[in-house]
Parts: sequence; C-alpha cells; structure tokens
Amino acid sequence: MRIANDRPLNELQTEFSSAFPFLEITFHRESTTTERLAPGLRVGEVRNAGGSGLLYLNGDLSATGVEQTFEDVFGLRANIGYRRGVQGHCYKAAKTLRELNNRAMQLCQEIVFV
Repeated sequence: MRIANDRPLNELQTEFSSAFPFLEITFHRESTTTERLAPGLRVGEVRNAGGSGLLYLNGDLSATGVEQTFEDVFGLRANIGYRRGVQGHCYKAAKTLRELNNRAMQLCQEIVFV
C-alpha cells in the first residue's frame, strides 16, 4: 500500500478491504475519538507528521501493529475492525489480520444461516 500526501483515505480503505474483505480500516483525528475522518480527504490534509512510503500488508501482521505503524511511520491514526454489518466485538490483542478476517467471515456466515 502506497502512503503519500496525494492519496485519498478512501483509496487506502479500498486497498485494505481488497486484501481483507471482512475488515475495515478507518482514520481518526485523535486516537481517543470515534469520529471518523471523511474518506475523501487526502493523506496530506490529515496527517500530523510522518512521511510517504510503502506498507506491505500480509495476513501475519497484527492488527495493532499495523495501526501503530500507521501512526508512528505515516502520522495517521488508524483503527482496524470488523466491517460494518459484522456483529460482534473485534478483539485485536495479539490477533493477526488473517485471524480477524477469518473470524469476521465466520460471524457473517452465522448471521446468514441462523
């Protein structure tokens, strides 16, 4: 994933969702707020520091580690969770992106078949 000032947040979200279709990544002004940034904003409009670069996403990365990388390296406050419509809490502690995505997929299937 290329992180650069000219990229809209929704492009990052789409790229993330392509790799992990049952998860979503959202961006926030403050790490303690639930207020999401508008997806049409560009990275350069919302970051407080950090540079441009590449973030290689794979299923073995922890969700909290990816969030921390977004903040430490790219100056973006990100939150990874289940996509909208997936019922259940997203417990991220020591969970990989693959584990979270698989759990969200199971939850979706349980909703459909219940």
